Amino acid sequence: MHEHKVVSMSYYDALGVKPDATPADIKRAYRTKFMNFYGKMNERTNETPTVWANFTRETRAYQVLRDRQLRRKYDHYGPGEKVVPPGGFLGTETFCSHSFGGDGFRPWIGEFTLFRVINEAVQMMHQEHGHTLLGRKGSSNKLSTEQEDKLKASAQERYAKSGNEMHEMIEALDYKLERYYFAVKDGELDKFERRLLEDVELLKLESFGIELLRIIALVYRTKATNYVMADKTLGVSRLFTKFRDNTRDMKSTLGVLNTSIDVREKVGEFSEKDQDKLTEQEQLKFDTLIKDKTLSVMWAVSKAELIRKLRDVCNAILHDQTVKPSDRMVKAKGLLFIADKFSQAQRTPEEDVAARDFEKMFIGVDEQMIQASMSINAS
Repeated sequence: MHEHKVVSMSYYDALGVKPDATPADIKRAYRTKFMNFYGKMNERTNETPTVWANFTRETRAYQVLRDRQLRRKYDHYGPGEKVVPPGGFLGTETFCSHSFGGDGFRPWIGEFTLFRVINEAVQMMHQEHGHTLLGRKGSSNKLSTEQEDKLKASAQERYAKSGNEMHEMIEALDYKLERYYFAVKDGELDKFERRLLEDVELLKLESFGIELLRIIALVYRTKATNYVMADKTLGVSRLFTKFRDNTRDMKSTLGVLNTSIDVREKVGEFSEKDQDKLTEQEQLKFDTLIKDKTLSVMWAVSKAELIRKLRDVCNAILHDQTVKPSDRMVKAKGLLFIADKFSQAQRTPEEDVAARDFEKMFIGVDEQMIQASMSINAS
């Protein structure tokens, strides 16, 4: 609560919060603004330049109000030269990448598809928001040739980098497991655990932090358990786990395809109707339905891709024939140790409120459904 008078309300008004708003309130408000911005930019109307300008103003307000010291200065002086982040204000595109890009997870999961889609969308909006394509009233919702070329180029670049990314992920996880190995050997496991829990405290606050930690934990635990069981059964159980992996990959792919087909069918049904006769409520209902299903597809695709990457990384480490079997067994136990700590991660009520509204727009399911979905795909 503020005990002093606020000189200017402009930044608070930009985010739609009161001067006594908590940090969680402010974070939630900005994420809501981002989702509104994302939806309006994709509508491509003659209001697009105004939408971008408004979100740029909201982003600047958030850069100040999220920082306790800057917020205190702003309350006292109002906007101006005395209230600027160290190094200056970040551009909207760059700031969104930092805010929603999950940078803290990169050493663990590489590039997460969902974060990349969000960042690419913002970049494309930034580059083209003033162009005729986006500014013309009634312009098409289809991608322009230039946009398609950009997306294709981006996909080719990602493919070229995928091999390097996998190598970096293997090296990063192997290094962590070597630290676990020496911590056990030197009797300093408590120190390793303390550092790991410090990482968890930061990771859980990232976008989709809890879900990503649980996905990582589930894959680590499953692959490590499979390795231990295969060692005990002289490799026989590996035949069953490989068959199960292939079956669950197929189920995951079919689930994503079914959802994608459902989206297309809904769009087809809508296009056949006389849109002039639709009420505002019917239009809103349809827009919400398509947005929710599309975001759910994005989440499902991203999660399936991540699970496959994590499995490949674990397989590379646990089945590295240049490493002694006894050392690989220690690494398997290290994966189980990390999985145990990751799976126990929880946000405080305040932290959770700040994140869940934004995340549920993509995930669209409750905690039980998240767990059930991951258990189907992770092993």
